[in-house]
Amino acid sequence: MGALADPLPELLKLMVTERGESADDALQSFIKNFLSLSLQWFDAEAASVFLQNPTNGDYVLTGQAGPLAAIPKGTILKPGEGPAGQAIESLKPTLLQGQQPSLQHKKNVGTSMIVPLVERGTKCVGVVNLSRGAGAAPYAESDLETAENLGRQLALAVSNATLVHETRHLSDMLRVVLSNIGFGFISMDEHGSITHYNPEAVMILGKVPGRGEPMSSYVFRCPAEFVDPLNRAAREGLAGERVRMRVQAAKRVIALSATPLPSRGLTISIQDVTELENAQREHDRLKRMAEVGQMTATIAHEIRNPLTGIRSAAKMIQDCPEIAQEFAEIIEVESIKLSRLCDEFLEFARPLRLEFESGFLSPLVEHVAKTMRAEFTQAGVTLEVINTGNEIPLMLDAGRMEQVVRNLMLNALQATQPGGQVRVNIGTGLLEVADTGCGMDEDQVSRLFSPFFTTKPKGTGLGLSMVRKIADAHDAEITVVSERGRGTALTVRFNQGGNS
Repeated sequence: MGALADPLPELLKLMVTERGESADDALQSFIKNFLSLSLQWFDAEAASVFLQNPTNGDYVLTGQAGPLAAIPKGTILKPGEGPAGQAIESLKPTLLQGQQPSLQHKKNVGTSMIVPLVERGTKCVGVVNLSRGAGAAPYAESDLETAENLGRQLALAVSNATLVHETRHLSDMLRVVLSNIGFGFISMDEHGSITHYNPEAVMILGKVPGRGEPMSSYVFRCPAEFVDPLNRAAREGLAGERVRMRVQAAKRVIALSATPLPSRGLTISIQDVTELENAQREHDRLKRMAEVGQMTATIAHEIRNPLTGIRSAAKMIQDCPEIAQEFAEIIEVESIKLSRLCDEFLEFARPLRLEFESGFLSPLVEHVAKTMRAEFTQAGVTLEVINTGNEIPLMLDAGRMEQVVRNLMLNALQATQPGGQVRVNIGTGLLEVADTGCGMDEDQVSRLFSPFFTTKPKGTGLGLSMVRKIADAHDAEITVVSERGRGTALTVRFNQGGNS
């Protein structure tokens, strides 16, 4: 038997893979060299290795070598079954001689050792089977003791090789994903030097980055419209800030975002969203057309009722002039209804003209709450305004935002019975109006912001549609949580970056 003083350094050398070698090829190369060394160390004529499948705990034949190696491909060992399975369970190597039943069917094998590869004294990561021919000197107890000591070192090498395999496999997967993903990708280290990129980034930016090239120099080889956005993304991203930008490049629209890494590096994603924005615009156009159709039908219905009243009153005046005063008042009331409906529709239909200024939500909310408190008191509903104190300045049109707050508070009031409560919460970039009213079902929630949809007998259904329109203009998102009999909460979340 060869010298076994310290085989670990030689085992660790086996894990060094060739440049460009795949993860699977690297593991197979390690197993092949490992088996070759095992034949030398133990003067064996057959050597096989089974590695644990972490999914089900079985041990799968991973490789074999030597003139007597003849284990069928796909053979599996189970803990506790047979001599090898018992060695796995006991974590102790087993010596088999030719006269033992387990070797009698193997006529060319005279002696075998089954060596579990035990990591940290508790975990069996694999098992090695070493055999000599019938005419060779049998293994002795001293060989078994040596094998047990070696098994611990083999376990470390096998675990490391498996870890290298898994790491290489994940690296290969990541490389393939990044090469085929539908957007550009560039990563930088903490010093701003480019470490990785994918073909899509080259296609969008038109220039191939140099490995290790500073982003500050690469950007000036890119089209002019990308220089400032990429510089800003790199600068603010390396400072720990997330950045999202929309870049207009010729006839294309590019979404660019930078994400800091825990290692203090940075990734930049670059996506051509031209087709996506075109599709979104077409979707919005079709949606507006559908809404116009719905509004047309609703307006016709809403106008018909007052007109019917006006026509009837006019007819009565013609037939009975002496009651003209009474029916003239009806005509006036119905005319006012028509005028109000037209005003609301025109307000909703015309484009918004907003004047943005930096400000806070709380003064607006407090002002609206002060003007509406009498209405809440008269209705027997408690109004509570809560400010968390974590406000941030936002770019707002104060007048329009007061309109949003007033509409949300009015809807909450009208949905709440006497004795109920409306709570207005002001947080970091958000406004929430919650009530303890009747709540809504899923269908009502899905239609809540549709023009002319209303659950109130005297409502026009334009109030919340206007709220959504103003919120969209402020780059804010509205979410609704509601449950029948439990109340409703509407939350307006603003883009933290404001509208600057």
